[in-house]
Amino acid sequence: MSHSKKRRAKGSGCIFRRESGIYAFQYSDLEGKVIRRSLRTRNFREAQEAAKELERQLKARDTEEALRNIAHSRGLIEKSHIQFESVWAEFEKTGHQASEGTMQNYHRALNRFLAWMGENRPNETDFSQIEPETAKAYLDWLWQTGLSASTYNQHLIALSLIARKLAGRRKGMTSPWPTGKDARKKDDQQERLPLDQKQLQKLSEVLEGYQGIHESEMPVAALLGLFAGMRLVDVVLLRWESVNLDTGHLCYTPRKTRRSSKAIARVPILPPLASALEGLVGGEEYFKGEYVLPGLAEHYERSKDYVTRIMGALVCEAAGDQKQEIEAQHQRSRRLYGFHSLRHTFAIEAAKGGATPGQLKAMTGDNIATLDRFYAKAKSLSAPSAMEFGTLPRLLKSPDAAASARAELHALIDELSMRDVKTLLQQARGLQNHDLTEHAG
Repeated sequence: MSHSKKRRAKGSGCIFRRESGIYAFQYSDLEGKVIRRSLRTRNFREAQEAAKELERQLKARDTEEALRNIAHSRGLIEKSHIQFESVWAEFEKTGHQASEGTMQNYHRALNRFLAWMGENRPNETDFSQIEPETAKAYLDWLWQTGLSASTYNQHLIALSLIARKLAGRRKGMTSPWPTGKDARKKDDQQERLPLDQKQLQKLSEVLEGYQGIHESEMPVAALLGLFAGMRLVDVVLLRWESVNLDTGHLCYTPRKTRRSSKAIARVPILPPLASALEGLVGGEEYFKGEYVLPGLAEHYERSKDYVTRIMGALVCEAAGDQKQEIEAQHQRSRRLYGFHSLRHTFAIEAAKGGATPGQLKAMTGDNIATLDRFYAKAKSLSAPSAMEFGTLPRLLKSPDAAASARAELHALIDELSMRDVKTLLQQARGLQNHDLTEHAG
């Protein structure tokens, strides 16, 4: 026989003791059903504390359920699908508060996504059924359009917010958009495109005709990027102690990885770069200090962004890279080409010319996984292709100089005996087959 119930505050339930001596808590749910739960103690004071905690939990749960029921009764929570043309109107019903400009940005991000869906997923028209795979495909496309990292992040945040707000009003709907810092792009995330042969020829013309700040150093900096695959920071802060013109090699520690892998990059100095560096050795720039490019180094230490812009502008001019039209005036576009494009070009051309993954790793200072992901697909380029790496040094030669040299060679051949011509031809074929392994050795 149970003891009489110990009543608590009105509407909060009551404590009673079972025949076993263990106290229990009795209450009624929202539908009036009587429920009893054991408090698992024979001590009355402990039972009171346990009842208080249980009462708090039940109150929180009942409040949430009550609010949900109210929302259902007032039509605030929908079970119906959300057609694309109704998404923005439904989002406005959620009562989200933001400035007019921010709301316009949200609307613009939504419209861009819906336009993409119409072109790439025309059979999908329900916003509540968007899958994470579809969201990822859109974000990958969005980044490839050339948006800046900050603008890309604004689009991601807007779409995630809209989806979460709508999901809170619909059963079974979840947001497909990734969240957290890892989902966002960083400001320094610049996935540049490599230059093709036509763009390289244009770069040659740009460098030959360059007149501007650091006139003698800028072309050499571009050649270090193209023919040694160096990052901009390593180019402008390169010291003469890392350059050995006698052995024909550059040997330096990339700043990006010097605290992690501490890898040392060793690169053969290819002919156009050798000529440019020898020109500096013979000029007064060589005696200004230990930096190979002292003017750029000093300027870079004062303003990294400025040097990055002017060096990138040379490559963009050669690539014909124009900033894409962006709907919002406040949004910034991201260049598809920049100084880092030269590093991409070097790695790809080296791989095409037969460089093994190990050689690419040694020359760039990157690990093979990074090379495979961002540059040359190194894991699939272990066998030499028809194109030789020796073609890269010739890409930036002046057409006029090349024509003059060929004419001189033809004139010389006409004056030689047939035996000498055959000997010269054999030597020329040997030069043609001179691959990267011999340079790196």
